[in-house]
Amino acid sequence: MSKSPQQQKLSDRLASLEREVSRLADSMERLATAPPRATPAARPGWRPSLRWYLGLLVVLAAIAAWFGVEFRGSQRQATAVDTLVSERVKLDFEPNESLLVSLLPGSPDNPPPALLRMLGHDFFHRISDVVVDGRIRNDTDPHVVLSAISRLPSLRALQVKNFPLSTKDLSPVFAFRQLESLNVSRTTLDSGSIRDVAWTRLRWLDASHTWLGDLAVSELSRCKHLQYLNLERTAITDQSVEYLAKLTNLREINLNRTQITPSGVTELADKLPDCYIQYQPLVLFEDGSVNVQACYRGRLTFGSESPPDPREFEAARPPGRYTRSNPFAVF
Repeated sequence: MSKSPQQQKLSDRLASLEREVSRLADSMERLATAPPRATPAARPGWRPSLRWYLGLLVVLAAIAAWFGVEFRGSQRQATAVDTLVSERVKLDFEPNESLLVSLLPGSPDNPPPALLRMLGHDFFHRISDVVVDGRIRNDTDPHVVLSAISRLPSLRALQVKNFPLSTKDLSPVFAFRQLESLNVSRTTLDSGSIRDVAWTRLRWLDASHTWLGDLAVSELSRCKHLQYLNLERTAITDQSVEYLAKLTNLREINLNRTQITPSGVTELADKLPDCYIQYQPLVLFEDGSVNVQACYRGRLTFGSESPPDPREFEAARPPGRYTRSNPFAVF
């Protein structure tokens, strides 16, 4: 008995479905018998640990402490500035180039107004030069001025002239490790000890017309950075020659009208051939006044005058010379 076309079509479709089912059954059987495949473990999300939080807390505490030190230093400087300006002391400011200030918005010369109002001018600027001249104001209290100067940690150059000053008064000044230039000429400086000067990086020292003596020079011999030294009309003698000879970086020294003898100066010139030495003997009249003509006739010079230093940043800078325009200078 023959099948109708519809029956034949249904029969073919049924056979096709049976074949598909057979293939699916074979695939499932193979999957069931195959060895299990290792699946990668899910990566957990990063979560900060307690150690991380403690480290962050330490860093923030260190930054806060650093900021506190800078801010307290600026407050001390502001108080010192008020005192010094009232005593008519000349001040020279320079930008505060510390790392903390450089991390703040703007620049030290032009900080944001909000930060300037909140932190103050002295947070962004440091006093580098101070000039004290006793001729400007006769009633200046030396203890008040020196106490205020000792609160200026960034001081690099100090000039004190015509002012009552002793070697003991210089101890707070020598606490400034970055002090490079010091002028104490025509002060009442005595012949005492200045042993703390060894802590500084002095390159320029003018102690002329004082009573500075051999003891102070022996302690100055430890200032290996010293380049310019003015000891005119001081109380030094030939005993200072051996100490001055230790200043191998010395480029210029003034020994006019001291008690050093010509033979002592000649000995010093032999030991410091690269140093320019000016010398005049101290010749006095019977009344104790200086015989200027006799001093001038006995003058001696050794070396070449002011040998240049090719390293500009190493050059000794005299204090009180305002060679740049500074809108923050106080006069």
